Amino acid sequence: MGVALVALTLIIVIWLAVTYVVWQRAAAAQRVTGLPRAKVVYEDMCSALPPEGPLVSEARRLVGKPDYLLDEGDYIIPVEVKSTSLPRSGEPYPGHVLQLAAYCLLVEDVYGKRPPYGYIRYRDKMVRVPYTDEVRMLLLRTLADMQAALEATSVVRSHRDPWRCARCGLAYACGRERLM
Repeated sequence: MGVALVALTLIIVIWLAVTYVVWQRAAAAQRVTGLPRAKVVYEDMCSALPPEGPLVSEARRLVGKPDYLLDEGDYIIPVEVKSTSLPRSGEPYPGHVLQLAAYCLLVEDVYGKRPPYGYIRYRDKMVRVPYTDEVRMLLLRTLADMQAALEATSVVRSHRDPWRCARCGLAYACGRERLM
């Protein structure tokens, strides 16, 4: 009986030590990343780990890989990490909001529950972005416009900005219409 008790005590001590080390590493990672305290259930930021597959919504023809998904109890919350600073206005860039909204929609379709918000982690600040009905409808209209553009035989450029043309992955398709 004495040996069994010592063995059980040793197992409990080892389990507690491993649990403490895992907890310490998770706390350190949250300090470094600036993420809210929550269980990370998906991440696409650590090159040391094998990559996780994307979130897929067949019904919406949408695929995406958020940087993190957090389990905040009742909801799975997407997090998008940006290397830029938050604009001086204090409001996230509209394109970043739409990207985060796409991840919210994917979470809704994949996990079956709509998140009420998501986070954008800028270099200098974490911003909580509400996933409202208005944002969701703007995203759905944008997705429909994108799908229509993909199926169109020609698409009219939506801007007059040479800087955007210079960095566009589809600039080759514009031919003489290219702005640079």
